[in-house]
Amino acid sequence: MKSIEGMAMRGYLEHVDLDKSVVRGWAWDPENQISPNVTCKLNGVIVGTARLSGTRADLTASVSPSDNLLYTVRLSKPITSDDVLTHRFVVEISSLTHTAVAPLSPVLTQRLVSAFSPDVVPAVEGITTEDPNDKEASGSSADLTLGMNLRNRTPGNTPAAGLATADSISESNWVGQETIKRYVVDMSQETVDPTPPASLLRCLTVPLGNPMRAADIMLPDSWTLDSQPVEAPSIWLLENAHVMGGEITGRNAQGQLGGQLVLANDGSMIPASYAVMDGNKELSIDRLELRDGSHYLKQVPPSNYRKGTFFLIGAANNHFGHTIMEGLTRLWGTKFLHPSFQDNVQFIVYESYLRQHTRDLLELAGITSERIVHASPHDVVERLIVPDTAMRTHRSITKFQANVWETMGSQFDTPPSTRKVFLSRRKALDRRLKNELAIEECFAEYGYEIVIPEELSVHEQVRLARESYSLAGCVGSQMYLSCFQKMGSHNVIMAPRNFFLKDDVLISRAKKMDIEIVLGSKVDFHLPKDQMDWTVDQGAVENALRMVN
Repeated sequence: MKSIEGMAMRGYLEHVDLDKSVVRGWAWDPENQISPNVTCKLNGVIVGTARLSGTRADLTASVSPSDNLLYTVRLSKPITSDDVLTHRFVVEISSLTHTAVAPLSPVLTQRLVSAFSPDVVPAVEGITTEDPNDKEASGSSADLTLGMNLRNRTPGNTPAAGLATADSISESNWVGQETIKRYVVDMSQETVDPTPPASLLRCLTVPLGNPMRAADIMLPDSWTLDSQPVEAPSIWLLENAHVMGGEITGRNAQGQLGGQLVLANDGSMIPASYAVMDGNKELSIDRLELRDGSHYLKQVPPSNYRKGTFFLIGAANNHFGHTIMEGLTRLWGTKFLHPSFQDNVQFIVYESYLRQHTRDLLELAGITSERIVHASPHDVVERLIVPDTAMRTHRSITKFQANVWETMGSQFDTPPSTRKVFLSRRKALDRRLKNELAIEECFAEYGYEIVIPEELSVHEQVRLARESYSLAGCVGSQMYLSCFQKMGSHNVIMAPRNFFLKDDVLISRAKKMDIEIVLGSKVDFHLPKDQMDWTVDQGAVENALRMVN
């Protein structure tokens, strides 16, 4: 089942109770347009409905910390596993303007697949079983067993096979007996000065006081004193690697839910085995469990063998800001592929679908949709190229990442860059700036255009950034567009006193830009997101504007 491009929400069918005719799942409406409706259909006939507002007796709904809306729907007629496997049963999740089809979760797929004979399995999109007569395929996944202790490979315990330089990786690098090779890169020109800008340090002379439950990573008072070491990325070449796809359906203190894992042929973990979201280096607790300080494999879905050479993008993410800051962080490795080799490489993502803005961003980076492969719950990949990430969100960055953004933005070069643009969040429903209209008027008086970026296409947003000498706005995903500006730009960012992550500083340092930071009042993390309003002093904003002008 495929999701509809451009949808405002996404979802999964997580559980089917065949005896009681109950289905459960989750939905995520990142644009907060409206509480979605859930419709269950069997052979095109509606057999159950629910609203995620929690107003129906047959609905159990709650909001988790990751903003997942959980639902339970009682059906008017029973369904069978065969109905689900052959797509006679469909779950639709609808908002005011969009409709999405909720596919089976990887866990549910595995459970239903195991209940049926192999000739039924191909009806589930993206899942095939290994042919027992295919020695190459069956041998490739034999190393994974339930309960196996997974070795953790790091640059410290995995000797380098050599130095990777521009255009140096080709098929010849897989020659030899090793199924795991690590290549280092020259970091002498890739480090970034981590010094916080003077405008931020001036803001910190005002005591923070009560952080209102803000985490340390949100507080510049903390992260300016805790400099994270820059991690030099490597390029890993794996034979018969295990790639386990899925969506991130939730997170807790132990790790992330929903799959997303890569392992070497022998089951060992590499740096890319850890998730990139928010730089937390989490592991999939659906696939692994931690016991006595070691990780053990607790789930091995049926495998699908993919022949050929693939480049791991991993979690492309379907959130605009996370795609820019995390989904593009392995693409620096494409510059190390030999030109004669590049055309034969496909790019593999964990997610079962990508929203249009994610596809647009990848296309600007040179990754067209026809070259993207969506991982099944368990792919065994003949040859896999796995660059480490070129930045770690909220913590550190290398110039490799700045080079990726520069390649994307340079497609819209129209010198010189003279525009000044204020990126408005007036339509945002969370962390609203209560005096935003007055602040917009202030910026307009200083010659800034007022633009609502989500009303533009991705290409239009990147072009706008490239044409702008100065971008301004409140902290948020829209300000990440600054990564596409030319070197030497001069921007203004406003943020709550207790909510300013490091990413805007990382971008400005990597792109050699000036940045004026204005911190306003605090937001109260005890409150729901839609009540976390704040203000900023207009006089402080005008002082920052005089620095730009």
